[in-house]
Amino acid sequence: MKEWNTYKLKDICLKITDGSHFSPSACANGYPMFSVKDMEEYGFNYSSCKRISTEDFNTLKANDCIPQKGDVLVAKDGSFLKQIFVCNETKEEAILSSIAIFRPNPEYVIPEFLCYILKSPKVYNYIAQNCVSGSALPRIVLKAFKEVEVSIPPVYVQEWIIGKLKPIDQKIQLNRLINDNLEQQAKALYKSWFVDFEPFKDGCFVESELGLIPVGWKVVELGEVTKQITEKVKNRTGVKVLSPVTTGELVLSEEYFTKQVFSESIAKYITVKPLQFAYNPARVNIGSLGMNTFEFDGCVSPVYVVFECERGYQYFF
Repeated sequence: MKEWNTYKLKDICLKITDGSHFSPSACANGYPMFSVKDMEEYGFNYSSCKRISTEDFNTLKANDCIPQKGDVLVAKDGSFLKQIFVCNETKEEAILSSIAIFRPNPEYVIPEFLCYILKSPKVYNYIAQNCVSGSALPRIVLKAFKEVEVSIPPVYVQEWIIGKLKPIDQKIQLNRLINDNLEQQAKALYKSWFVDFEPFKDGCFVESELGLIPVGWKVVELGEVTKQITEKVKNRTGVKVLSPVTTGELVLSEEYFTKQVFSESIAKYITVKPLQFAYNPARVNIGSLGMNTFEFDGCVSPVYVVFECERGYQYFF
């Protein structure tokens, strides 16, 4: 660590600023303009961003609200520091003041390394305690942000570290693109089968309260095709606590979470046998519902509802 030196962020950046404090009116087909809500882990989400006119874009461009290649963009307002990424190319797109722009001085720091530094827990904790104002909408005070001290090594050491970390990030990014593509395929397949009924389009249809459905199909309530399970763990030992996650499955709570999120005593927890379902009635969505795909019994908190459907229909269900 002898070669590492401590600098203030303002001393290793050519510029530290934020985007436009003026929000132009939206237009149907114009230049993209991003706020913190459009930031994702590795870039911007273009699907729902605001579009602005050529005149407004040129005004923002003149005010240096256009990210340049190599800039590090930081979520500054709201969920501050939630997203931080490097701008990989200069594009005709603008940003609002909820995003901070760090333009690294290449003599001191490489953009990717600065990005990793700003993501570190040490920096996050310091900023949260010393550089944030507001409670309803917390935001980083840019003046204080510039004074934050960070330790960085020589550029050649930064390059070595980036060479180890960047391939991992690229693999994560690729995996997420693949997952997104698979999810879109699954949605399209679901719509084809269960909304448009394309595999049955040459058959007969009948009216239902949900519209036309294929002959042989029927509309039922959840309780008609499922059976609620209320069996408690009681004095059984070795029963694992399960938790639903965003993939729509139940996972081992002790392996998924870094700290224990369930009670010391699980006697009143509800058992979930293999291929049974559990969901939180307070918020039924992906992340609060899942099926036990393990080959052993598990259990969930008493706030959950556990049920089973007819054998053979679990994966369809």
